[in-house]
Amino acid sequence: MKHTTPLPLLALPLLIASCDSLELDATSRSVERAGAVSEARRVVVTLGDASRSAVLALLRAEEVVVEAPLGRDAYLVSRPPGASAERAVTRITRLGARVEPYLGAEKLDPALLDISRDSREAVILVVNLFADVDLEAFAASLRARGATPLGVGRGPRFSRVTLRGPAREQLALAESLARRDEVAWIGKRRPRRLLNGTSVWVGQSGLEDDSTPIFDQGLRGEGQIIGFLDTGIDIDHCAFRDEGGLPAINGVGETAVDMARRKVIAVDFLWEQDDPEDISDWDDNGHGTHVGGTLAGDMSPYGEHNNHDGMAPAAKLVVQDGGFGVDDCADMPALGCPVVDLHFVFEQAYEQGARVHQNSWGDNENSPFKSVYTDGSQDADEFMWAHPEFLLVFSAGNDGPAPYTVLGPATGKNVLSVGATRRAGEAGAVPGFSSRGPTDDGRLKPDVTFPGVQIRSAATDGDIETDNCENQALSGTSMSGPGATGMAALARQYYTEGFYPEGEASPGDGFTPSAALLKATLISSARSMENEDAPAPSSDQGWGRVTLDDALHFAGETSRLFVDDDAEGFTDESDEAIEYAVEVASADAPLRATLVWTDYPSVPMAAQHLVNDLDLTLTGPGGELLGNVFEAGESVAGGEPDRVNNVEQIMIEAPAPGGYTLRVRADAIPMGPQPFALVLRGDLSAEKLEPEVGETETGTETGSGESDTTGGSTGGSTGEGPTTSGAASTSAGPTGDDATGDDTSAGDSTSEAETDSGTDGGGGLDEEGCGCRSGHPGAGAWWSLLLPLALRRRRA
Repeated sequence: MKHTTPLPLLALPLLIASCDSLELDATSRSVERAGAVSEARRVVVTLGDASRSAVLALLRAEEVVVEAPLGRDAYLVSRPPGASAERAVTRITRLGARVEPYLGAEKLDPALLDISRDSREAVILVVNLFADVDLEAFAASLRARGATPLGVGRGPRFSRVTLRGPAREQLALAESLARRDEVAWIGKRRPRRLLNGTSVWVGQSGLEDDSTPIFDQGLRGEGQIIGFLDTGIDIDHCAFRDEGGLPAINGVGETAVDMARRKVIAVDFLWEQDDPEDISDWDDNGHGTHVGGTLAGDMSPYGEHNNHDGMAPAAKLVVQDGGFGVDDCADMPALGCPVVDLHFVFEQAYEQGARVHQNSWGDNENSPFKSVYTDGSQDADEFMWAHPEFLLVFSAGNDGPAPYTVLGPATGKNVLSVGATRRAGEAGAVPGFSSRGPTDDGRLKPDVTFPGVQIRSAATDGDIETDNCENQALSGTSMSGPGATGMAALARQYYTEGFYPEGEASPGDGFTPSAALLKATLISSARSMENEDAPAPSSDQGWGRVTLDDALHFAGETSRLFVDDDAEGFTDESDEAIEYAVEVASADAPLRATLVWTDYPSVPMAAQHLVNDLDLTLTGPGGELLGNVFEAGESVAGGEPDRVNNVEQIMIEAPAPGGYTLRVRADAIPMGPQPFALVLRGDLSAEKLEPEVGETETGTETGSGESDTTGGSTGGSTGEGPTTSGAASTSAGPTGDDATGDDTSAGDSTSEAETDSGTDGGGGLDEEGCGCRSGHPGAGAWWSLLLPLALRRRRA
């Protein structure tokens, strides 16, 4: 069957279903709509037949503020206080657009509508306010009516207030607040729960052998810093121990690091009740120690792979300790109800040098409304948009095997969402617990899978003065997420150390990859799982199981790799397409093109979350192929362009030799500019075509085409690294030792997630929506003299 995207759910009702639940019904909605649109301060503008540029120009002329895109063809906007909107509305409608008031019923999270007023559960509300609202005055008005805010704070686009109380009171409050002009959205805060070696060789080379080809090339995570938020770390464990003493210790917002430490350069205590002086407060649960071991644990002898090492054993760690204390809001109190957004967590790790960040927790585990875009999804997408070289990885959740069970923030567009496979040689199947997609708007999630059953890694003994070396086996996407994150760190080292394009380290070729490029690389490496009924891409396995050696090229290999990490991309849909000339030498290696872009962040009230929409097409001997049109796991002709996902791929298992044209074009750019990353692999050569006569070379600041890109605080190389054709490995590989331990039990596909098999004594989003973008632009003329396959651009 041909398809472009998974079928979405039917629209979730915004009006209510039972007499004892929330009652903003159709009658109240029609009364509100009867009011003149010109009297409403907040309205939704839907483009219809109107030109986007004309509508946006008119909104600017009328001093109307665009609060957020609602998908690709609608905007939530506000007019200035006291100004009449009648003239603007008249002019907008004449353009062919539709203007409607933003009503109270549209401001309510569907999850609230499922709660009975007689429920005994405590309901936590997240009230999102427009940026022009006096936050302190709003909070004071809540206190005046007997509602006590738990948390109050300003975000990049909306302010937030959190409130907790009995269902009847909270639902009545939500119904009342939804009618207030200041309110943009009222969500139900989902509890943030923890989501609790596998085989390092599975992640590097597959199931057929026990080789570690990435380690064999000298890539073990050197120069990389991985951040993770969890329950802490047992700092004296063999995997992390440092004879030089303790790492830098920080509180909320503090960013000290000690780069002299062997493994952990900082521990950030984010829960006020944790005391670094208390030896038992360094990991209150053990989950964090296990995750840290899988990420980058390194047992003696250092620098040599052994069965208890993690995925990137030479990387350094920033540990963000969220504490452990289960309540209605979170398992980690540092993420509890007083916390209005997640930016402070990501910002702290970013300032400490982390560029890859793991999160083995989710925010919607016990809700019937899963696979939705939550406030946490928004926070993650916002931060990545503003920090395009920062990759956030989230475990997909343990609520499978039913569809539509992915948890937020793993439902975010820009994050890498990771599901689980079974362990070791059985990693060709998805275990029953692993959450499945798609999302409620039809996006493909999870993105990839990684082993997550009976993963043996470091175990805490609750005391940082005992020098323990214990380990334990746990199952869950809490375990698969760190595995994929470790692979992302190895891919990042590949680029920063200049392995691209020639396949061996060359500091002059090193560049700082965008998060989109890292995500594209891992997706490009993914193999369709051998023991699943439906091939990838599918809602069970995403694009498949990470097999990193399939994506990276090393010297001496036939298969080639071409990368374009375009930091400029498209400013709007009128930009001409960017084309690449591709020459396929043989059918011996699959031809796979993967396009990923870090999209402008959505908001929970949007029905469709893709904002900027790019298209990938390939034209060759077999005709034209569109991105994400698959049949039996391979691209086929026909179908329709994908209007849902910010990942597109074309894959031909046995491509006919000859010339192809690969094209990236912008279909809609409501909130530009939109950079992108492209990864192309196969037995091929490729070049990005020159601009047509009369057009200007893009992607430079100096006009020469050259650009300085720095390795950043992660220790990556600094250099002027071009993006050009090189080589991609297709070597199949093998099976072997368990990365974080010498497991002997296989673990059932229906194993309960987060099971403990025991321990043993072993071994800034600016106002115009454009963040501070850094990346790897097109190469300049000097590079064209050095390589036969120089990188060039043509606007087609």
